[in-house]
Amino acid sequence: MQIESDKELKWNILKRLQRLPYDQIGLIRRSVMQKTSCTQSKYYRVIQEKDNDVHVLIALSEVLNCKVDDIINPGYEFKDPQLTKSVLEKVG
Repeated sequence: MQIESDKELKWNILKRLQRLPYDQIGLIRRSVMQKTSCTQSKYYRVIQEKDNDVHVLIALSEVLNCKVDDIINPGYEFKDPQLTKSVLEKVG
């Protein structure tokens, strides 16, 4: 059951990401890295272990302890108000 739900989750995330321009995904990712308490080295380890943006965002959601939709959705209120502001500016 868990495997199926993971596949479904990744598929839904992929469908959602396909609606975003590629550069916006990168901006969200960089914004999350720059504005969170997640250290750069930890973030880069996350990136190096993953092979695409979907996996990076899934891993980031685990690091930030939130849902992937929360990272993609520009209305999400991160604990750090500057992060929320930055994501809103980048995503528009």
